Amino acid sequence: MKESSFTWMDKKNDYLPFLDYFLGVVLKDYLDFNERVSLINQTDLPVDKLI
Repeated sequence: MKESSFTWMDKKNDYLPFLDYFLGVVLKDYLDFNERVSLINQTDLPVDKLI
């Protein structure tokens, strides 16, 4: 956040560091979600492991 708003008052700020951080968080969460959903598709897991 600091890098993307450093020169905000001069209207020369760069949004790329924030977008890089934000998209990194979204990607990490998507990969985590995808891993959890793939566990549900495995029918050999007991119910307590699925939860």
